[in-house]
Amino acid sequence: DIYGSQTQIEVKDIFEQCNDQNKCTLVLGSPGIGHSTFCRYAAHQWATGILWPEYELVVLVSLRRLTTRYYPPLPCGSNYSLIDVIKREYFADSPLSENDQRLQKEQLDNIHTLWLLAGYDEIVLDVPA
Repeated sequence: DIYGSQTQIEVKDIFEQCNDQNKCTLVLGSPGIGHSTFCRYAAHQWATGILWPEYELVVLVSLRRLTTRYYPPLPCGSNYSLIDVIKREYFADSPLSENDQRLQKEQLDNIHTLWLLAGYDEIVLDVPA
């Protein structure tokens, strides 16, 4: 069994077994079972103050959009950063000032930021480097 033992837990307790300061959890299951819905639910619960008050920011990234259609290849040797993805996904209609970009980078680098990566099982092979 590649998934190991299966135990049902409450959403609020998902990080309880993490021993490192940088907590990481992978939610496994068959395609279509609701991974992305879970991520949206968790982000909403945090935004309404129900879950994980220890996080100052929760960032939900839809990995299915990381295609060359939305992120065309950059010049040789260049890569997209998480900041680039956040700017495009959340602030495409309202460009940020340099000061706002600096503040955003500080916030995103903070250890009290929770990254929810939705659609890992849907990533296509034309993800830009």
